[in-house]
Amino acid sequence: MAAACAIAISTLLSPVEARVRNFASAKDVQSLKFLSANHMPVKVLVVYSPNQKNQNFVITLMNIVADMHDKGLVKPEDAFKVHVIPSWEMQEADYAFIREKVGAERVKKYVEFNNVY
Repeated sequence: MAAACAIAISTLLSPVEARVRNFASAKDVQSLKFLSANHMPVKVLVVYSPNQKNQNFVITLMNIVADMHDKGLVKPEDAFKVHVIPSWEMQEADYAFIREKVGAERVKKYVEFNNVY
């Protein structure tokens, strides 16, 4: 019992270290990498919140996924979409902005919007 208490106390008093990664901006995102075919996603989820200014990240992500498919990097049987979860403040103008920046055909083919709200 004393040994367990000593371990618990030494654990509490020892410094805890953690690696902290810097936040990646939309400019830093250039590609997606899957370790193997066993790691192919069914969907890529992203929350789109215009008030949080993440439009560029979301649009870049959509374009990366579309480019992967268009360049033949994804087999037809492994095709997947970006599933956008809109924030409460999303308006029709925000959807139009995405269609304008990504392209209406690409959005139709590679993006789906969560319509729970």
